[in-house]
Formats: sequence, structure tokens, C-alpha cells
Amino acid sequence: MRRMLFSFFFIYLLVPSVAFSAISSRQDELDTYGTRDYYGKTGGTRAAFYASEASKTSSLPLEIGDKLYIEVYREPELSGFYSIDMKGNFNYPLVGQIRAAGLTQDEFRKSLIDALSKDFLVNPQIKIEFQESRAMTTAVLGQVSKPGNYVLSDNMTLLRMISEAGGFTPEASEESIQVIRTDQNGSKGFILANALEIVSGKAPDIEIKPGDVVFVEKKDSLVGAVSILGQVKKPGNYDFVPDLTVVKLLSEAQGFTEMANPKSVKISRLMDNGKRENFKINFRDVMKGDSEDIKLEPGDVVFVPETVF
Repeated sequence: MRRMLFSFFFIYLLVPSVAFSAISSRQDELDTYGTRDYYGKTGGTRAAFYASEASKTSSLPLEIGDKLYIEVYREPELSGFYSIDMKGNFNYPLVGQIRAAGLTQDEFRKSLIDALSKDFLVNPQIKIEFQESRAMTTAVLGQVSKPGNYVLSDNMTLLRMISEAGGFTPEASEESIQVIRTDQNGSKGFILANALEIVSGKAPDIEIKPGDVVFVEKKDSLVGAVSILGQVKKPGNYDFVPDLTVVKLLSEAQGFTEMANPKSVKISRLMDNGKRENFKINFRDVMKGDSEDIKLEPGDVVFVPETVF
């Protein structure tokens, strides 16, 4: 009888201990792998995920044209690269249009979490990585080996920028480089540079700023060609032909991009005194017949700016 009482007492003490151990083990599992999501799957290394996400957040507001990589943990069909459209939104699976421009990365992440939590996921875990910004890039066009858009690094100069673009092509005019820059009022200006003088120390290297467009002329292009830069589908040099106009050149360049501002097309012309004079036309007025088309001259540079929002 005494032995039976001892056995019952031992079991009484053992069961709560085992149960507590099981609960503790389950809690450790949840702390490690995360709560179950909408589809019944457990996450993994939640602490590491949030630590990684936190390191990527930024206090800078997102802008039109910014490119993001969005990762929804354990939901590959919702992960991918997205660009903010001209209205400041982008289309996202399941939820449709989401506002992004003007929000910081962290604010946008919270907005996306709210949208997904409303009808689709429970406790979605989202990481956003900033990929590219139009505001922090510059375009290098013309006679370089790798023309395109480049993300600016600290203390970027003209010669370093050309080096990033693979250097000059054999047809490049190293003495005729244009840097198109937008000032604080939205006006476009031209800076003419001579790489040979910079290399020899006769001229200072030019600091490249966000939004600059660097254009390297083709040899003798000032004599027998015109250039069109900015927001057109096919920027570059075009052979000059008699009676060439702005409208005809825009047609050769396959028209405007969606970001173009056709009301403020600029023409830069090299005058007899060696200086450039700038003209501005409203392309829409020209097309409506309210303004005359402008005949181009050899060496003219046409620049189509972006729309200012």
C-alpha cells in the first residue's frame, strides 16, 4: 500500500513537469520560427529576417521612378522588383495600386503590411531593398563603350563617370563633351568640357551631380550632325539634312518618353563667337499650329526635359 501511494505521488509530480517542458519547447519553436501565417506555414529565423530588414530602411522619401525589391517572407509569388510609376504608385499582386511616392521606405513597408494583412496574410513579414533612384543617377550617352544610366558614388567627376561607362569609343570627340544639368528652378543648362584639357591639367575636372546627363560627341559631329538628348526614345547623334526641323528630328528619335515635358523643348546652338545660345519651344503649340517649327543647323543640340511633378 505504501509503495502504491509513492508511485501515485511520483506520477503527480512528473506530469506537470513534462507538460511544462512541452509548452516551453513549443514556445521556443515559435520564437525561433515565427507564428503561422495565413497559409498555415511557419516562418523561419524571424529574428534574422527583421534584423536584415531593419538595416535596409531609409528616412529618404521614395520618388517617381525609384526601383524597389520587395520580399514577402515565404511568399515568392509576392516578391520581386517594382518601379514607382508616373503617378507615384505601382501595381502589386493581390492588392492592386499602392501609393509609394512621398513615403519613406519604412512608411511604405507598413502600408504594404496593412494592405496584405487586411484580406490576404496574417502577420506578413516584408523586406524592402532599395535598388535604384532616378534622383541619384546620371545618364552617359553618345560615344562611350557602355552608354546608359549609372548610380552615382561619392565625389564622382566627369572623367570617372566616362571611365565607369567603359571609356571613349574610337569615334569619340574627347574635346567635345556636354554635361546637361538642371538647376533648382528646373531650368536646363549646358556645360562644355574638353577631356584632353582636364587630363593635361589645363582645366579642372567637373563634378557630376544627380540628374546630370553626360553626352560625348562624335568626331566632326558639330559639322555634319545634330544631337537630341533627354526624354526621347532614341537619343543620340543624327545626320544633318537640309530643312531638318525639331519635329522631324523628334520623329527620327521615335518620339517622347512618358516622362517627357513637350512644353519645354530646348535647342542649344553654337554661334559664330564660339558660344552656345539656347532657345525654347513648346512642342504642343507647334503641333497645334500656334507656333512655328524651328529649322535646325549643323551642331544643334535638342534637349527634352522631364516633366516636373
